[in-house]
Amino acid sequence: PWNDLCDNYGKCGYDRFVKLREKNVNLKTLLAIGGWNEGSTKYSQMAASASKRKIFVDSVVALLKKHDFNGLDMDWEYPTQRGGAPEDQANFVTLMGELKGALAPEGM
Repeated sequence: PWNDLCDNYGKCGYDRFVKLREKNVNLKTLLAIGGWNEGSTKYSQMAASASKRKIFVDSVVALLKKHDFNGLDMDWEYPTQRGGAPEDQANFVTLMGELKGALAPEGM
């Protein structure tokens, strides 16, 4: 977050990135979360709980709107692996449906 957020002496990376649309109106900006270094455990635990999924989805929508992103790159590597659970496959589908249901009305 040090480079990403403006508070606490950050470098406002999110806002500077989104501002690139001023130079190219067709540019779509996505916020990526996850990736290899994050593993699967925390996403597995979140996706297994309806209440945790709701908190996650609501937080994602709020953050994307706050910084004017066009959408999300959900980089969960990998459901059912690297600390995940067999239920991740079904929970991932549920999570993606809930994200789509929350992001689509926002035009994301």
